Amino acid sequence: MDMKKMQVSGVIVLALCAAAFVQDPKPKKAPGPLVTFHGEKSAIDKTRYVKVKDKEAWAKLWCEHIGKPFGRDYSWFYNPLNVPSIDFAQCMVVAVFQGSKWNSAGVRVVEVLDADQLTLRFDDFAFQTAGPDGGGVRNRPFGIFVLARSDKVIVLEENVQGRINHPPKWQERGKL
Repeated sequence: MDMKKMQVSGVIVLALCAAAFVQDPKPKKAPGPLVTFHGEKSAIDKTRYVKVKDKEAWAKLWCEHIGKPFGRDYSWFYNPLNVPSIDFAQCMVVAVFQGSKWNSAGVRVVEVLDADQLTLRFDDFAFQTAGPDGGGVRNRPFGIFVLARSDKVIVLEENVQGRINHPPKWQERGKL
């Protein structure tokens, strides 16, 4: 093989190796939550984001959320606090607690994007009120989402755009 062909072959090999390391810059839409729990009355009164990958941590979080104590001798057979059963071999839980907030009926997932990390985009179930001083309602909204298990970092982004019929504006809130 002459020198020119070897140089061209070397450039082609380098290009192919570089292409193998280039990631797809556009994340793909991933399946959303398998199950969602949301509402406006969590016992957790501070903003918090949690990823849970095991039964015991899940039971502790659930009990904290409903304002009940969880003990080491908890009866999984009778399950008196109705801790939802989750298959942690296949699933994980991502929970968003918004702390004390005005006029929200909970948190919903807008989309999940999959690339070298998972991006979970969420928004409020917000509502408007009227009355003296605006008639607002103070609550503690939450969203608890059961997703397919993943070992990827999860980036949480909240829609902070507050106008009706305007495109979302995503702001990173945390990484799990």
